[in-house]
Amino acid sequence: MTEKKPANAWHDVRGVTYEELRASEALVMEKYGDIIDCPRPFDPARKKASPETRAAQFLPFAALTGFDDEIAEEGRWTEERMERSEGQNEELDRNLREIMDLLPENTPEVSAVVFQEDPRKEGGAYVTKHGFIKKIDKERGVLLFTDRTSVPLSDLMDLYLIRRETEKHNGE
Repeated sequence: MTEKKPANAWHDVRGVTYEELRASEALVMEKYGDIIDCPRPFDPARKKASPETRAAQFLPFAALTGFDDEIAEEGRWTEERMERSEGQNEELDRNLREIMDLLPENTPEVSAVVFQEDPRKEGGAYVTKHGFIKKIDKERGVLLFTDRTSVPLSDLMDLYLIRRETEKHNGE
């Protein structure tokens, strides 16, 4: 009586039956003995692959595409928006009035600390915007710069008027 053949036998693909696999070594040597000790076929027209090329096939691959990016995004640091204190509001108003007095005859140079919302996650970052003020639009609540950028007054944390050395000497 023969053993029951496994449902998915790998040896059938190679031409060896289950009975031959389980048979004596003499039977296997009789059938395949002439090729067992033969050298591996070699084609001189084909170059041997470098160790790096051969090793590349065993390198891991990203099974979850974009997962590393998601982890990096989650770990990216953002700041919370701070509320201005009464003192900061008063100083900001004073600086805005001083700049409005210079407009429209002059284009005052300023440095503004602005909160920028992060487009991908909650929070943002405080950045410094340096430039020349063209107009303060109180109706829309924005500072308009000569480079055509605008900054909402609500996002403004601090505003500094930059005075050049020549302006200081001329005013004395």
